[in-house]
Amino acid sequence: MAILLLAFLNFILTAAYDRSPHRMEVLVERFKFGDYYFIFYSKPANWAEANTICQATRSRLAVVNSLERAKFLARALSQTKSTFEDVWIGGRFSRDAWQWISTGKLIPAPAADGFPPWLSYPTIRGKNCLSLDRRNHWDPLFVELRCNLYRPFICEESISGSLDKFPDIATETIINNRHYFLYHGRVTWQEALAFCKQSETQLAVIPDVDTAWKLAELMKRTRPPFENVWIGARKDMMGWMWVPTQQMLSNETGKNGYPPWRFDSPMDNSKSCVILDHHPCLNPFHIHTYRQHVCEEAVFIEESCGLKKDFLCETPPEDMGAENKSYLLPVDQVTYIFYEEALSWEDALQTCEKFNMSLATPDTVRQWQSIITKMGDLQRELYHIWLGGRWIPNEWVWLNNRSIPMSGENETYPPWCMSMPLHEDDEDCLNLDRDAHNAPLIYGFNCSMKQAFVCQIDGQDYIEPPPQQLDGEFEFYKHGLKHIEADWACKYNHTHLATVNNSDIAQKIALIIPRNVLVWIGAKRIEGVWRWLETREIIPDVTGVGNYPPWENAISSLGKSVCLAMKAGYREQPYFVEKPCSEKLYYICQRDKREFPQPDLSLKVDNISYYFYTHGVTWAEAMSTCNIGNMHLINIGNLDLARFLLDGMTDSVPIWTSGKQVSPGSWTWITSGTKLPDEIKRSYPPWANNTIPNDPHKLCLQLNRTEDDAPVFEGEECLQNRSFVCVDNIVTTSETEIEMDNITVSLPELITNIENAKRACLANGKKVMDFAKVDKQKLIKLFKTESVKSFWVDVIHNTKTWVYSETMKEFKSDIDFPERNISSSDKICLTLQLADEHNPILVPSHCSDFSRMLCVSEINETKTAIPPRVDHVINETVKLTAFAKESTYTDAVLVCNDLGGETVNEILLNTSIEFFKTLHPAYKSFWIGARLENRTWVWADRTSIQIQELPDPSSLKFKNETYTVEKFCLLYNRSSEKLEADDCLEKHSTVCEKVDLKCPPKPIDSPLLIWPEKCTQGPVAGGTVCRAKCASNANLIGPETHVCSKGKWSFNYEVKCRPDKNFGKDLTGVQKQIQTEATRSFFLFIIDCGIPAKTFKTTLQFTKNLANTVPLGSKRRVSIQLYSRKSKVYNMLENNNCYLIKTVDEIDSRYKPSRTSANYYNALVTAESEIEGVDAKSSYIFFFAMRPDTGSMNRTVIVDRLKKKGVIFVLISIGDDVNRNVLEEMSSIKYGALQLYLFKTIRGMKDASMTLKKSSHVRSIHDCANGAGVFG
Repeated sequence: MAILLLAFLNFILTAAYDRSPHRMEVLVERFKFGDYYFIFYSKPANWAEANTICQATRSRLAVVNSLERAKFLARALSQTKSTFEDVWIGGRFSRDAWQWISTGKLIPAPAADGFPPWLSYPTIRGKNCLSLDRRNHWDPLFVELRCNLYRPFICEESISGSLDKFPDIATETIINNRHYFLYHGRVTWQEALAFCKQSETQLAVIPDVDTAWKLAELMKRTRPPFENVWIGARKDMMGWMWVPTQQMLSNETGKNGYPPWRFDSPMDNSKSCVILDHHPCLNPFHIHTYRQHVCEEAVFIEESCGLKKDFLCETPPEDMGAENKSYLLPVDQVTYIFYEEALSWEDALQTCEKFNMSLATPDTVRQWQSIITKMGDLQRELYHIWLGGRWIPNEWVWLNNRSIPMSGENETYPPWCMSMPLHEDDEDCLNLDRDAHNAPLIYGFNCSMKQAFVCQIDGQDYIEPPPQQLDGEFEFYKHGLKHIEADWACKYNHTHLATVNNSDIAQKIALIIPRNVLVWIGAKRIEGVWRWLETREIIPDVTGVGNYPPWENAISSLGKSVCLAMKAGYREQPYFVEKPCSEKLYYICQRDKREFPQPDLSLKVDNISYYFYTHGVTWAEAMSTCNIGNMHLINIGNLDLARFLLDGMTDSVPIWTSGKQVSPGSWTWITSGTKLPDEIKRSYPPWANNTIPNDPHKLCLQLNRTEDDAPVFEGEECLQNRSFVCVDNIVTTSETEIEMDNITVSLPELITNIENAKRACLANGKKVMDFAKVDKQKLIKLFKTESVKSFWVDVIHNTKTWVYSETMKEFKSDIDFPERNISSSDKICLTLQLADEHNPILVPSHCSDFSRMLCVSEINETKTAIPPRVDHVINETVKLTAFAKESTYTDAVLVCNDLGGETVNEILLNTSIEFFKTLHPAYKSFWIGARLENRTWVWADRTSIQIQELPDPSSLKFKNETYTVEKFCLLYNRSSEKLEADDCLEKHSTVCEKVDLKCPPKPIDSPLLIWPEKCTQGPVAGGTVCRAKCASNANLIGPETHVCSKGKWSFNYEVKCRPDKNFGKDLTGVQKQIQTEATRSFFLFIIDCGIPAKTFKTTLQFTKNLANTVPLGSKRRVSIQLYSRKSKVYNMLENNNCYLIKTVDEIDSRYKPSRTSANYYNALVTAESEIEGVDAKSSYIFFFAMRPDTGSMNRTVIVDRLKKKGVIFVLISIGDDVNRNVLEEMSSIKYGALQLYLFKTIRGMKDASMTLKKSSHVRSIHDCANGAGVFG
């Protein structure tokens, strides 16, 4: 057996396969140390490949865990036949600590006896693999390097064994210039990688779906066929990656179908290697483009690395096999480029100048250290390099004529070689050498000698700072918070901590923050890897191209709770700085700059906006779309909300929710981080068949309806297309209150991690229950009656013992605690669980696990309980709820929304005040649902307040003098018994009103149709969505969608059906109303100029006749604005009807349709500017929406702003090309009707135009003779 093993090893290590383009000569040398053999491999490999090759040959990368071993190997390095400088050994930086990867034992810091013999400690950033070097010929040296560098390596303790069968090549193919070889071999993944590597190939990298498909087809056609094959991907501590290239492999299938994971992501965490397989499609109509036309598909499947399978090798692409010719190194404001091409000093200088650079002239210690470190990484390529120094008579100077000083007694820079003369004849050019791996030495050298060189690019001396606001993308907050608090603060404002994932963004932020002030950004060190929290991208540990990432310190911080900050340094140079997450720093929030798409339907109910999208998208696309608009994919916390959503969507179901299966049978609302209940109570959650789904293929949660229209939750594949709903506020779940030991215990319907659970208690003015003070039998009863599996205990392990998280006092309890004495574990949080029916136990848990929390009320100093919440039921439909916890006005609104109610309004104001006076004295003041806008007090729905003794806006003064906008809200003060104003950011108690009134049924008036039927039969429940529709020959006057809320319909006026021709009478009536208003008026007609000529002519005639129904003159002015992608305004120089007719006729005669799309936003921007320049008390915009809007959703902001200023919007359209929801959203409610006129056809608009013409003061230009049409 041993002879066979040696024969096999000799083959794979010294011979190439016959098909290889070159025959390889691999030198292998053995050295015996005690009972161990160390095998030296001269063929360079990256660290991962070296580790795998050792494993494949029944050995391991050398473990150098003693000074004796280190000295032995250093001497062996000096005796090998090949020249070894440094070699890979088995140390790896993982999870913020150095360890021997094969044993898991930690590698300590340097000790007094000189072991371990570290070159530098702590770790240099990005250098996560360990090599062995030597100084003074045989003194050992541990050198950390980047893992993707190619080095010789040492294996240890090769033991007996051989492959079951020698691999045979079956076939080969070339795909996109990559040469692939299929082997029948039945080997482990490690053996496959070793065989490919030693055969001058590599275990295959499959870069795209097309290549995967072609290889899968080849596997099926080959005889005998291949079922599956090993490929070069594997999971390590950073995630999935291609081992031969060290490139990351995404763990989620993208929209283009790559990587083609079988279930769109790896499902089995116990399996670490990857096979390429061909499987029947999960669905013949699979969403992926690449999967639509076949019934089998190429897939990646995770598999156990020790299984024996066939494998796929490939010839490395030329850019991998070829040596790199240049290497980039940014340092501060300077970028160095190293060239390994050997040139004389003069030729090297010319090469640098050819690219507008110069030979390098390092100036700072940091620059010298960075250059020499790079040379150590590339020791074979950069053994000596030319610098930009030259000898002139009597001194050394840099190319910029600065003298190069000599080192002083206590100075080490510049690093002159003191054992050599300062200058010798014919050695006039400056050379940089390296000693003991990282010690730089400079001395003169013969200028004609050829060697590598380094060029230098200087950064700009000055950067022009931009304005503080960068298109609203970033927001700088100048108050100190911990990293997690800053993250929550950004999310509260619908933003996120800034993702600074390129050098341009880094520079932008550096220009808006004060110099040398640290600010939090959105990255954290997670399991030893830096990641952006928003995108989950990995942040490289080494500064690369474009001086990114701009790490300030080459030394990486150790520890788990480390977060990323940044600052602006000298000349606004950005720097990334590692800081403990607990430090309080300023922070930068970032908004998503993509455009939020137009919803198919938008409804606002109880101050929550719901945006319905009926077109189908994937789950990830739905999440992303909502995030763009600073909104959230819907959470469905109760059945009433589920029914409302189904009503709103009508037939466009199923609907995506934010629910996702995070582990088998465990579902979480992703947007809030809360877990769905494991038990079904009161029919919620409404799981299909009353069973929690656990299908590993269906990880996303959709809302569907049963045959009897009941809501139902279902698991579904995340790549399916579904409708979805975005909301601007997340409604949290309610809580159950239980009486225990004469106190009220609250059990929030919230299953989440301990931080979120504690936050839920504190948000309601409560604290976490101390279980050490609760009777054991009552705990058992609580578990059983509430069907709860576990509770959080508010204690942590401080490495020595268990302590309360707030006081840090030792936690003691009589409850069974089998694992109290843990020595080292990441389970530092504690849960209370029920071991059996009669025995609760304490169990260490991960702080990120999910559990429930028990909350109790705070007790004041006089030992009188302050009720955190008091309910006052007025009748079966009206209830008031008071909260003692003081909060800002905005938080008070959210608290009430969470209850399904709102802050106190006009109708219940006096009742609420009387109720508030009866509460505990700790209830001192409470917010009322009103605030100051435009120096006027208004309710939440922006209606004016008709109450006496309101605070006078002119007498109010801001506490913060830097405020530039109104930030006053209304409250009731119990001590003064008055309504008062206060800064909306101050904190007061909250009183909510919840009115569950039903609406009267909608009347049935043919040809008006109302559906569903429940809308016309008896009182209609709150939250019901009803729709109105007219017969085919009539138009709907009023909104299409109506929502019942608090006993009132969202539209209180009559809804009716009218034929097109009657629209003219309706508009004439509107104009007559306008004539009765004795105010200065302005009319702006905004007309689409991208429509066909016939339609445009009809629109102009309609405009002319509509405008002429009122006499124009000094009191009434008119303008016409044409729009498409851009806008142009035609001002009426003479404000009379005759001039209007003349202008319209001129526009008509010159009309040529625009070929650009309709942009409502741009049109409204122009309109707003036009209205601001007009002296008018009332303004009317007649907006012709003839084509779908392709502009920004921010048009709603302009419309709302103009409506607040009193502008009346009248919308006019033809047909159904434009989304009716858009038209209704823009239209004003005025004169008892929704000002929307939607014609069925052009003929209908012509008929209405003729009706208007009959009421016109001037019908044509001929009527203008003798001064007709001119009015005062």
